[in-house]
Amino acid sequence: MRPARLLFFGAAAFIGGVALSSATRFPSLLQLFFLGAGIFFFIASFRVPRAALCAIFLFGCLLGIVRHTQAIAREDRLVERFENLMGRPEPFVFSGTIMRDPEERRGSLRLVVAPKGEQQGLILLVTDPFSNWRYGETISVKGNLQAPAIFEDFNYRSYLAKDGIYAVMYYPEIVGLGRELSRSPAEAAMRLLFKQKMKWKEMVRDNFSPPQSSILAATLLADKSDWSDDFSTALNRTGLTHITAISGQHITIFSALLLPVFLMLGLWKKHAILLVLAFVILFIVVTGFEASAIRAGIMGTLGMTGTLAGRRSDSIRALVFAGALMLALNPLLLSRDAGFQLSFLAVLGILWCHPYFKSMFKWLPEMFGIRDAGAMTIAAQIFTLPIIIANFGSVSLVSPITNILIGPIAPLLIGAGLVFLIAGSIAGSAGAFLFSLPLAFLLFYFSFVAEAFSRFPFAALAVGGFALWISVALFAAAGIFAWRIRKERMIYW
Repeated sequence: MRPARLLFFGAAAFIGGVALSSATRFPSLLQLFFLGAGIFFFIASFRVPRAALCAIFLFGCLLGIVRHTQAIAREDRLVERFENLMGRPEPFVFSGTIMRDPEERRGSLRLVVAPKGEQQGLILLVTDPFSNWRYGETISVKGNLQAPAIFEDFNYRSYLAKDGIYAVMYYPEIVGLGRELSRSPAEAAMRLLFKQKMKWKEMVRDNFSPPQSSILAATLLADKSDWSDDFSTALNRTGLTHITAISGQHITIFSALLLPVFLMLGLWKKHAILLVLAFVILFIVVTGFEASAIRAGIMGTLGMTGTLAGRRSDSIRALVFAGALMLALNPLLLSRDAGFQLSFLAVLGILWCHPYFKSMFKWLPEMFGIRDAGAMTIAAQIFTLPIIIANFGSVSLVSPITNILIGPIAPLLIGAGLVFLIAGSIAGSAGAFLFSLPLAFLLFYFSFVAEAFSRFPFAALAVGGFALWISVALFAAAGIFAWRIRKERMIYW
């Protein structure tokens, strides 16, 4: 069996091991059983080559279980340390460094701070929205240290803990101690990127008014600070929120815009692709390391690396490798990050079921990519439906229609938006205004569709546990029928 195939099954087994460990704690004795069985099949593979697949599967599962177990043990240790600090009657005073780009929310500014000294773990500060704090600044903080809340339908404490945040302080006293400009070149580059991101936000706000500015800022910069409650509800009711999330489409269009430019400048193809990869990484940093952006970046990197090596990249393998790599870095994403779950299941549905649904939707016209948009929408929605029902308890009934209407213009919107940002950065306000004119029409169309369909009384339907089981059945049926189509057309992993 080829090494690439063994590596694929090993990565898939690693994801399975993380999933098993997320569902239940595995005692050390059971982990030793996995290790012993894996060694047995590895030895047997010298006589029976197919036994190597069983060995890879068991070792992969074991690695996933061990990695998740280590992450849980570290979390328990840090939670206990912070709980000891929270029990004190006096205010908690510490100095630390702002580790992420401050996030604007309606009515507040959120800072993620790493305390100096022996205290590990991060603290989330919720402060005045008009504060001018920036990434990399060192600050002194005094306030009440609290544990993140656990709501009836959402465990905010676990959600923050997956990102290494174990405590919250609401509106503490903050004093700036200056910037540590002598830190690593990577952090200096991060500061410059986030400074440029602020300029792009202002450029968007200067050229567009809400909700068009909100759509563009979310779609290109992963910034939802200007979203109103009404517009957010409209996107949820119409199933269009995913259009504004950073995805593989962004990476593809971004790469397609940059690669010809570098080639025209006289770079060799190899050097041009490497430079595009560098800009893709910078784009992921600017957009805030969203799970969907990281997944798309890894898949894009694997695809371009395959091009450099003269080999064709398989999308499903790339998706599995991307998932395994992300879970190796943070195994808590699988069970605690709905964005991670939705991103991977949506892409899996599109890659796995798109040929099946495209053959079903022959009655849709192919012009403007309408048939492709319909097939991809249904495939993605069926695969993400169980997660949507489990997390949000509602389903958009108009989503297939709105996605067929918006899907074909999404690449135009992303491409025109990127050109708008680049032109504004090079030519200033005049260039931004010139390229904002065609973009304004696309943004108006997007907002019109979202707001018009959200007004329908049947746009979204609240559902319960029975609907969850139906969605799981649909998920399984779509996967089985798609497998038959792929097998008939000899489409394999």
